[in-house]
Amino acid sequence: MKKSLLVLLTIFTSFAAWSQPNTYWSEDFANGPKGWTVQTSLCGTFTGGLTGKWTLSSATFDGDPVTGLAAEFIVSTGAIYSAKMWVNGEENLVQSRYTLAGDVFQSSLTGVALTLGAPAFTGTVTETTWFTSLNVDQSVLDSWGSTVLGLGNPTAVAAANSLTITSADGLTVLNYTKTSDCGDLWLFHHRGNVGAAFTAADNLAIQSPTVTNGAMVINADFYSTGGTVAPMQPYPQYIAELISPVLDFSNVTDAVSLRFNQLVRILNVPAGAPEDEEGNALRTAISISFDGGNTWETAQNANPGLQPATGANPIPALNNVREIPLPGMQGQSNVRIKFTWAADFYYWVLDDIAIIDRVPYDMKVNRNFFAILPNAVTPVSQTEPVSFLADIQNDGGRTATNVELNLTIKKSGSGEVIYDDTNEYGNITADSLAENVFFEESLDPAALTVGDYIGNYVVSHDSLDNVPGNNTIGWRFAVSDTTFAKEFGSTRNVAPSGENSYMLGNCFHTPNGDGWFARYISFGVSNASQLTGRSVSTYIFKWDGDTDGNGRANPEEYGQGPLLFNSYTFDGTESNQIITIPIDLDGNTLPLEDDAYYLLMVHYVTDDAQRCFMLAGDTLNYSAMNFISDSLQQSRYATMVGLGQDIAPDFFTAGFGLDLQAVVRMHIGNNPNLDGPAIVGVNEAIVKETFAKVFPNPAAESFNVQLELDRASDVRVTISDRTGRTLHVRQLENLQNETLTFDAANLPAGQYYVRISTDMGTNVKPLVITR
Repeated sequence: MKKSLLVLLTIFTSFAAWSQPNTYWSEDFANGPKGWTVQTSLCGTFTGGLTGKWTLSSATFDGDPVTGLAAEFIVSTGAIYSAKMWVNGEENLVQSRYTLAGDVFQSSLTGVALTLGAPAFTGTVTETTWFTSLNVDQSVLDSWGSTVLGLGNPTAVAAANSLTITSADGLTVLNYTKTSDCGDLWLFHHRGNVGAAFTAADNLAIQSPTVTNGAMVINADFYSTGGTVAPMQPYPQYIAELISPVLDFSNVTDAVSLRFNQLVRILNVPAGAPEDEEGNALRTAISISFDGGNTWETAQNANPGLQPATGANPIPALNNVREIPLPGMQGQSNVRIKFTWAADFYYWVLDDIAIIDRVPYDMKVNRNFFAILPNAVTPVSQTEPVSFLADIQNDGGRTATNVELNLTIKKSGSGEVIYDDTNEYGNITADSLAENVFFEESLDPAALTVGDYIGNYVVSHDSLDNVPGNNTIGWRFAVSDTTFAKEFGSTRNVAPSGENSYMLGNCFHTPNGDGWFARYISFGVSNASQLTGRSVSTYIFKWDGDTDGNGRANPEEYGQGPLLFNSYTFDGTESNQIITIPIDLDGNTLPLEDDAYYLLMVHYVTDDAQRCFMLAGDTLNYSAMNFISDSLQQSRYATMVGLGQDIAPDFFTAGFGLDLQAVVRMHIGNNPNLDGPAIVGVNEAIVKETFAKVFPNPAAESFNVQLELDRASDVRVTISDRTGRTLHVRQLENLQNETLTFDAANLPAGQYYVRISTDMGTNVKPLVITR
């Protein structure tokens, strides 16, 4: 996961005094998106029929061809359209509400006295009724121009990829070809307001200097809810680009930044979203082109650290100013800037975009790559040495000298310092990234006791930093008596798109497992009321690690099946609660091993459309932890996911992304008896052996269980389906070396578990029935 130089983004929260920057280009959207291009690749439910983007192929007026005309007719939703026409190369545009009466297209602009030579608009607090920016001659409007703009109640007849618009008097006939099934979802709002959204107050608007002349808005909340209907998951998905005109910076010699005002709130990211250098999907992204938009540099996260707003973590909308350094802009003459929204809910508003001089000094700790502990919560018995790193970058316009990065870890409350180390970097030039530099000292586990801890990475240099707010990144972790966790609680829910059956869970490493036992598993869902009577299965697998290096936990690496399993049936009351059940259906515990990986997984299986949304957290990012541990050949992992109904799938070791953690926890103890406390004074070791074989496997009409026990024992054989539902139980006494035969003729083809419980332990074997 080696990283190349990233152009990362900076929140300028406070500024040291420096001279007023030069502004080389700016856009306040007083003329709406004139000169800008909108491209939409995912438009939710707004597609088909008249909806989409149409490009003029021919135009006639009173039977004669119209020359010097190019035009687009863009139907964004069932109520909003835009029209653009270029007359002799000069752009004119309107945006308006509309209705359809049969084939008659009725624009809210019809009958309005159009303003020429200046922008004009009208609307309510929450909605823009219409907007115009026209420079065309009145004579053009009086002939064919008004029809090109959708005025005068023309007929609009769409058939497949063809659209014909005919003026009410029949003199103007316009033929269009569909170039996109999606219309423009970035729209002008005369007050930069998102109050039409279901989740927004009527007066919620961007706080930009020129908000009174409008801003550009994508309001996915309103698109999905109409502002009146409570949202239902899964939400429609949207990907829409707002692309600037071509910009000329051939006379610019100094380093520059992109500055803009924004109002933003995000939720889930769809497939097909822009990705950064690390392959992370971005909800709000910025890209730069140096060749007029033919090719684009790798996307950058416009809002690193911005978390999705969920019911469990209702983060308010961010209303701020952003400045992002843009390397390589000096001397470029064919630049375009692209803002991309890729999310299924909430909104993004942009205004007062500018290219300005870069601040002189801005060293920062990169928010997207700093190492933390392998777990949010680790049992004190399972702490281990931990190494650290954090990438730092010079986003200023000048060289930073004598740069240092310090990491200090303190125990909360007492303030006791348990770790303090500093890396020295010397000088770092503008737009340079210092990456993958490990701290010399590792964290001594002997310094850790039960409690909470705070870590702070702090970068410093000789000069006064103009942006001190990004010099420090803080994070926390906890040491527990018995609990492993990758998160500090639920902040959102998660489920895969396109596959309703799946396994989700976490990988926990036990450096000192001998003498300890896995006892309980915890998990949670957000939609229990929809799952009443349905079940999930819980599994614990012992994994050998990613021995083939393919980024997956393969069945060959975890023994083809779980060591223990349990199931849980929802009663509908458990939404957003932590559910804790024994690790095993029969109340057994699992003896842990030293230096071992254990996968704690929750499996939801369905044959219908009902989805199960698991609880998750997104306040920690394990990317750097995964990188440094892998570099030291001591790989540690976080959340994993397996898709489908298979009881032995390939698990993706990066889960849904290393910044999203499943709320799946493991509780251990040195007491193997669940009836007693987790921790007792004396450990009683239990050796779990492989003492049973199942054959043939796959089976058809029958199968055998061969027992090879060290001594005679009572035996209980349980056959369960992939959901954990018990299908058959056979209780036998005083067996040692026996072969038992089971009838499988009535079992449907599929995957099953055979659990063999004895006085000496339990074996669980997968079984496949074929027909």
